[in-house]
Amino acid sequence: MHGNSLNLTFNQEWSETKGYVYLGEATNQFKTRSWTYNSHTWAIDPKLFETDAGLSQFWTVTSTSKVPGNDTQFVASIEAKNYPIFAI
Repeated sequence: MHGNSLNLTFNQEWSETKGYVYLGEATNQFKTRSWTYNSHTWAIDPKLFETDAGLSQFWTVTSTSKVPGNDTQFVASIEAKNYPIFAI
């Protein structure tokens, strides 16, 4: 997937995240506007965070996006449960 701008589906309230909380109410616009630029070949299925104990104990998936054309979900952002680490 190269050159696609997509919207986000939040898995929890943005105000309870480590990363999106700093954007305030503007974060809601990511739900309806295709503002996240995606140019990559590999993505992680959010289900992996449910089935892999190491991932699920360390990370929380905060948002997902869908591949255009086939609606396959992938992880768009994550944050560490017990550390000040997040990836948006």
